[in-house]
Parts: sequence; C-alpha cells; structure tokens
Amino acid sequence: SCPKAKIMRQSLALSNGDDELSLVPCPAGTSSALGEDDCTPCEPGYYANTSGFAACMACPAGYTCADATKSPSPCPLGTYSSCIALS
Repeated sequence: SCPKAKIMRQSLALSNGDDELSLVPCPAGTSSALGEDDCTPCEPGYYANTSGFAACMACPAGYTCADATKSPSPCPLGTYSSCIALS
C-alpha cells in the first residue's frame, strides 16, 4: 500500500542549537500532496476522515460531506444527490 501523506514540520530547537525536521501526518479534514510544505483544508464537498491523506476525496453521490473530518453521511430520508462533491 502507498504511504500516507506527510509534511515536514520543524520541531523545537535541540539542546545543541540545531533544529530537527520531522514528518508529521496532515490531520483529518486536510491533505498534502507530495512536495507540498503545508496541509490544505478540504474544499466543500470533499473529505479526509483520517490523518495522512495526500488528497481529499470527493463526496460520493447520495451522500453529504458537511464535515470534512468525518466520513460521508447518507442524504436525509426523502432527499437524494446525484452530484459528486456535494457539501
């Protein structure tokens, strides 16, 4: 399987004055493509329900993605969305 997306973050200065770089997964609701320095929030209609996403995923048809940090929720009873990436 592919490794989870991680970004470089600078940690606190070490006792000898050198800085240390470490890989930190992007939190849920964000993503970071290879080579990016920062985590980017998911756009409306997209989600990343766990940490470490390289790209936010489109909300599937028949679901809503009001909270980018959570899995898609089925449309409320009596409604339907055939659109992909609906927030």
